[in-house]
Amino acid sequence: MFDVLCAIDPRFTGGTPAAMASDITAFLGAGLKVGVVPVRSSYLDDMPSGTSRKMQQLLSDDRVELLDPLADGVISARALFLHHPMTFFYGIEAPLSVRAERAFMVAHHPPFRGDGSLQYDP
Repeated sequence: MFDVLCAIDPRFTGGTPAAMASDITAFLGAGLKVGVVPVRSSYLDDMPSGTSRKMQQLLSDDRVELLDPLADGVISARALFLHHPMTFFYGIEAPLSVRAERAFMVAHHPPFRGDGSLQYDP
C-alpha cells in the first residue's frame, strides 16, 4: 500500500507537473511511500505522446514508484491525488483501479472560463 498515489497525464508541461513534483518532494521528505500512476486523457489529445521533461526528472528519483495501471491491478493508497480536473472531466483512456482511503482532486485549473461559463463541474 502506498501512503500517497498521484495520478496525472504525463504529457502535461509547466505548472501541473511542477506543482506535483513539489508536493511529492514534500511527501518524500516526510518519509512517505509515493507512487505515480500515469493516465492518458483525451483532454491532451493534441499533445504529442511521451513524458514531459519535468515528469522525467520527477520519475528519475528511485523513491518514487511508477505504476502501470493496466499491469498492476488494483492499487491501494491511503491518499489519492488526481492532478488537473480537465484530465478526468474529459475522461481517461483506460480504467484506473485504485482503492484509496481518501481522494483529492488537485485543481490546477479554475472551473470557470474568463466569460464566467462553467468549464467543468467541480
